[in-house]
Amino acid sequence: MTLTDLAIEPKVVATINSKLGEILNKMKEENQWVVPVIKDKKLIAMLTDKDLLKRRVSLETRVLSLASPTVSLAENDDFG
Repeated sequence: MTLTDLAIEPKVVATINSKLGEILNKMKEENQWVVPVIKDKKLIAMLTDKDLLKRRVSLETRVLSLASPTVSLAENDDFG
């Protein structure tokens, strides 16, 4: 099994300047609880529901300050 076999295009994507309030609303609407955070079209972090449960923050908080760092996989890596 490769990464390409599992990959789907997310409906909700955050940028480094996205605020928690706007992304949280989209997460609820789409029932998507893992959101990629991108900068210059590159994945730099992932925001998950668990990241949100770890601490209380303002809805004005930037998503990047809460998101978990990413793990890198090449397209043809076999991880299954």
